[in-house]
Amino acid sequence: MVPGESLEFLTTLVYEARAPGVAENFVIPASFFPWAMIRHLELRGHRMLHSVNSMKDQIMELHTLILEFFCVANAYEAGLHLLEDLISRVRGFTTLTLVNPVSQLPISMIAIHGETLVHLNIRHPRRAGDPYLVVMDAEPYFPESIDELRASCPHISSLTLDVAMGSLPVSTPSRVSITKY
Repeated sequence: MVPGESLEFLTTLVYEARAPGVAENFVIPASFFPWAMIRHLELRGHRMLHSVNSMKDQIMELHTLILEFFCVANAYEAGLHLLEDLISRVRGFTTLTLVNPVSQLPISMIAIHGETLVHLNIRHPRRAGDPYLVVMDAEPYFPESIDELRASCPHISSLTLDVAMGSLPVSTPSRVSITKY
């Protein structure tokens, strides 16, 4: 890559860093990508925080954003701030996927994309041995938040969220008996 070079017709960018520390030491210059042309962006891997940070001044019109494991434990707070900044600056998402060990993104932040959002997937990382065991005990979405999401994002046709199961009403089928000892 020569300074001043760019991929002028690029519309899809998938950037993945598997080795810890690689992404923070290898940040492709922002000028290399035509950010205004990119519609599909995927960033995957530990320590992608530096790549997300390098985009903060770019004008983007993304339709799809997928972020997975973009920060590590000592950067959760900074990661949440960068995530909120990125999501509030870009308009028109149809697909938003976040698999990150940061605090839950407020529904009000997602609602910014309510008129265009069709696919929403927000989860916390899972342990490899047990797909239902969350790596970090982050606060899940509660039913009230889901009601707010439904009202503010009426076009969602695909939804995956971490939900607080203890807060959902549980009904017992009539053929099952529960005995207390």
